[in-house]
Order: sequence, then structure tokens, then C-alpha cells
Amino acid sequence: MHIHILGVAGTFMAGIALIARQLGFTVTGSDRNIYPPMSTLLENNGIEFSNYSKHNIPQQTDMVVVGNAMSRGNEAVEHILNERIPFISGPQWLKEHVLTDRKVIAIAGTHGKTTTTSMVLHILKESGIDCGFLIGGIPGNETVSASIGSEKIFVIEADEYDTAFFDKRSKFLHYCPDIVLLNNLEFDHADIFDNLESIIRQFHHLVRIIPGNGHLIYNDDDKNLGTVVDRGCWTKTTKLSSQDSDRQAWRLITTETDHSQFIISQTNEEIPIKWALFGKHNALNALGAACIATQLGISGNQIKSALETFTLPKRRLQRLSCQSNIIIYEDFAHHPTAIRLTLEALTTRHPDRRILLAFEPRSNTMSSGVHNGELSLIPELCNHTFVLTHSKLMWEPLDVFRNNIPSRVTIYSEPSALITDIIKSLKKTDVLVLMSNGDFQGIPAIIPEEIDKCTLLRSHSQQN
Repeated sequence: MHIHILGVAGTFMAGIALIARQLGFTVTGSDRNIYPPMSTLLENNGIEFSNYSKHNIPQQTDMVVVGNAMSRGNEAVEHILNERIPFISGPQWLKEHVLTDRKVIAIAGTHGKTTTTSMVLHILKESGIDCGFLIGGIPGNETVSASIGSEKIFVIEADEYDTAFFDKRSKFLHYCPDIVLLNNLEFDHADIFDNLESIIRQFHHLVRIIPGNGHLIYNDDDKNLGTVVDRGCWTKTTKLSSQDSDRQAWRLITTETDHSQFIISQTNEEIPIKWALFGKHNALNALGAACIATQLGISGNQIKSALETFTLPKRRLQRLSCQSNIIIYEDFAHHPTAIRLTLEALTTRHPDRRILLAFEPRSNTMSSGVHNGELSLIPELCNHTFVLTHSKLMWEPLDVFRNNIPSRVTIYSEPSALITDIIKSLKKTDVLVLMSNGDFQGIPAIIPEEIDKCTLLRSHSQQN
């Protein structure tokens, strides 16, 4: 059977392509602007791809799998409708061809889905369980974002975004999970949700489809998740908390301020963790992953060993190489809370260094201006903020950051000027974090190279 995937360069849809290929399907795809690493991933797995066009959908195609980035008016979409070519959404295809006979573990929430799902996957694999998985990013301990696996367990990052232009339900409602972890819940995706209540409703729809013999794990510190659970739950629940007061919950006990060391505490066991990661948000992700692993019969020692060898997914507080004493991180920032948590983590990790932030408010929600109140507070969390604007921004940065211009905020419309000013501003002991949920105009690759050039020039001039 030949399937053609519209939107194949998206991480989720690329995962569908990889799994379909492993199942023996003939797979082709199309998208726009397909570049590494996604183009390399597809090529390495024998998946041919092209740009969107009705002419690029092979005549022998039996089914078109439609990504949720597709909309009416797209030439390929109009073609499959006019020619009555069978089509299906990615989540529905996954359910019908993979998930029906699997024990499905779904990780949902506004923040931390990719990291937590990657942690669960790593714990299971280190414990000898060859589970299937589909993750919205490339896990640090893996080379691909998806695999069919050989055992009847499937781990999936469960996104609340809508399914397709013809199916406006949240994607996670297709997965029919047995175990669900809810990390947190905030207003996001303003392009498809009118308000927080509409997201809460979708999360409760997810809770409604967990079977009675399943398991719901949720962050009890998050009041919005409390609202979800209070609307009705028909399965066993386990609470997670960073508070020491609730002895019935799985608890995070802090032993180092930067959370490079902490304790995962449950009723009958404590698991001390000492790892290469840092940040309270990462420790809370580990708490949820450990709770899931325990439900699957994995021991505390196995959990400890796996977490202490865990590597973050790409673009999740990823440290970039640089020859100087300047430390550079790249982080996937899609929401003001994610930016705040990262800056707080960096401050506790590097208390004696200046923290500089370069970020692009690229996500649909941040571009809309819904979170401008929270964004206006970001400059107070670091020493200086460099903001790169873009054509789809619906608000004026000069207004949002006016209280911090020019002392703590500089705004740019061109990446070249931003790069030049960052290089001029950096000192040898600085920490620079680059944040965008897009490619950030290639800046994360350019800046380390420019710093290295400057370092080499200084070195040569000193020698001469």
C-alpha cells in the first residue's frame, strides 16, 4: 500500500512516515522548505519527498495522510478533494494501524511533553523494553523521533493541538491511552482555542476516554489540572507534587538549588538522582516519568540508572559548542512560562554569570499578543534581552518592552544586526540562551561560529 504524507517535514508527521515505512508501506511525502535535519532523516529512511503540488502526489497513491498544518486552498489538498483520493489524519492513521492493540502511554501538558516522553522512553529501553514511540522532537538518547518497537507498549507525546482541517478535536483524543500523565495546563494555541476553558474541556475529554483499569497521573500543584480532574475521573489516579505536605503524592524533594541533585519520593521508596541536567522543570519531568515507569513494574534502581544517563532532546536547553568561556544554550521557547522556567534554571545553575537572552516570539500564541503581559516581565529575569521581530507579529515590541528599553532590551528586525550586537556585548563569563520555536533565522548555528572567529582572531593578534 502506498501512502503519501502532506506535511511530512513536521516532526509528528515525519514520525508517522518512519513508522509506516517500518510497517512495510511505500511512503512518499511533500512539504515546503524541507531542510536538515528533517530532510536527512527522511532520506536516511528511504522516504522520497517533494514540495507541495498536485503533480507531486504519485498516481499510485492509495491513501493521503494529512498533517494539521494543511488547510483549504493548498494545491495538494484541493487536488485530493477534487479527485476523491482517500485521505486520513495522522493521529487517526496511527490509531488504526498501530495503537489499537498496544498499551498506550500518553504524556500531555502545555510544557515538558517532549522531554518527559523522552525520559519515559529512555527508562523503558534501559530496562530492556523495546517499546514503540512517537515524540515531537529528536530524543537525545535516540537518532529518530519514532519507531514501531517490538513490544506491546507505545509511548507517545500527546499534543492538544487540533487534528486536521477536517477534524478539530485535539490530537490526543485519537490515542485511546491506558496511562496518561498530565504535566501542566496553561492557555496556549490562541490560533485554535478561544480561552483557557476550551483547553480544559479538551483535557477532560482525554480523561473521559481513559479506561477504568487505566491510570491517570497528574501534577497536583497545577490548579488548572485540578479543575480537569474535579470534573470527573473514572480511573485510578496518582498525584505529583513539589510540596512536602502531601505524603500521599509522589514528591520532588530538592537537595541542590539547581536541581542537579534531587530525590523522587513515594510512599515506600526514595530514589536519589544525580544527573547532568538542571532546572526544577526538568526534575518535575523526571518525577512524572518515574511514576509512569513504576506502574510498568520498573524498579527504583533501574529508574535511577536511566535518568542519570538521560540526555535532553535537541533544542531543549541544549548546550552549543563554543571555544571561548562563553556558555551558549539553545532552547525551544513557545510560551512565556517556558522562557521563565529556563531563565530561572540558568540563574540557579550559573549564579555568578551574566545571563543574556536572545529570543524570537515566533509561536502563533506569542505572535498574537495574548501573552504580552507575561512577556513584558521577561527582561527582569536576565541581564539583557535581544528581541528579533518578524512579519507576522501582531503587536509592537516597543510598547510591550518600553519600561526596559534600551537599558535591558534591544529590538531588531534583521538577524544580522542582532548577531553583530550580541557578539559586541558578550563577555568571557557570560551565558547566552537562544530561544525560538522556529529556526531563528539560523542564528543558533551562526553565533557560536562568530564567537569562535573572534576568539581565534584575538589569539592570533596576541601571538603576533
